[in-house]
Amino acid sequence: MQALAQRHEPDASLQLPGVFGTMTSLRARSSPLMGIMMMSKPEPGPTQPSLLLRIRDASDEESWRTFVSIYAPLIYRSCRRRGLQDADAADVGQEVLAQVARSIRDFEYQPGRGRFRDWLGAVVRNKDCR
Repeated sequence: MQALAQRHEPDASLQLPGVFGTMTSLRARSSPLMGIMMMSKPEPGPTQPSLLLRIRDASDEESWRTFVSIYAPLIYRSCRRRGLQDADAADVGQEVLAQVARSIRDFEYQPGRGRFRDWLGAVVRNKDCR
C-alpha cells in the first residue's frame, strides 16, 4: 500500500504528504485512494483513540495510511448506498477525507457521547447533500 500511495503526483490542492496525494474531484477516478475506497473489507472494530490522536499530525504518513485504509472504504460504501454513482462517491470520499484532515486537530473523541463513525457519517451526509 505504501508504494501505491506514493505514486500519486502532488499538485496545489490540500494534501497529506505521501498518504493519498492530492484531494481533488478531478483526480478521484484515477487516484490510489479510489482503489482503497472500493476495496471490500469487513467492518473494522471500534475506532482506536490513539489513531485519531496520531492523524492530527498531517506528516504522520503511516497513521494516515492506516486511517485511509480503514475509513475510505466505509465512506465510499456509505455514498454508494445513498445512491451516488461510482465517480461521485469517490469525489465525496475525497472531500470527506479533506474535511477530516482540516477538522481533526479540533476534534475531541468522547466515546461516552458517541462513536467517531457517527461524526464521520455526519460529515459524509453533509458533503453528500451539497
